[in-house]
Amino acid sequence: MQRTLLSCPTCCVRIERGTNPMNWKRGLFRLWLAVSAIWLIIVAVFSYGQIVSPDIQPHTYVLLNANSDFHEFNIFYDTGFQLPPDFKLAEQTRIDFPNNVILFAANDIPKDVLKTRLESFYEQYVKPRDAEATTARWLSLGRATALGLLPPLAMILLGLVIGWIVRGFKSTVQKS
Repeated sequence: MQRTLLSCPTCCVRIERGTNPMNWKRGLFRLWLAVSAIWLIIVAVFSYGQIVSPDIQPHTYVLLNANSDFHEFNIFYDTGFQLPPDFKLAEQTRIDFPNNVILFAANDIPKDVLKTRLESFYEQYVKPRDAEATTARWLSLGRATALGLLPPLAMILLGLVIGWIVRGFKSTVQKS
């Protein structure tokens, strides 16, 4: 004897126990896999830039002449250094280094002197920021991993809990 599980009078569809060709568990699991894969791809695409080139606070330095020291300059907080009134940053040579370090050098510094000063500047101010960039990169990778894995895991756990609840409504009385 077949029992009717679902009968819809408006569309003339009857699903009867034992004749239902759908495997809901397998279908929902495959749907979860597909949605999770798409989610991971989206998170990877949006996180890639921050992992490869982490956003760390820029450090700006000024070299006023060939014999002066490098001075840290920041418009947001006081570093104790004031630019001379006739030194305009927009009119100087801007040199961008890795790890978000910028040097403004006076235009009147000879190229060969500037080249040797740049080598020492790199060792003294740019290289020490490698650890800061690496730390920021690992933090970004950790955030991306959490953002990529936690929602799919929460979704599968929610599905398992809903399945457990639905199974609780099934009758345990055996018909003879």
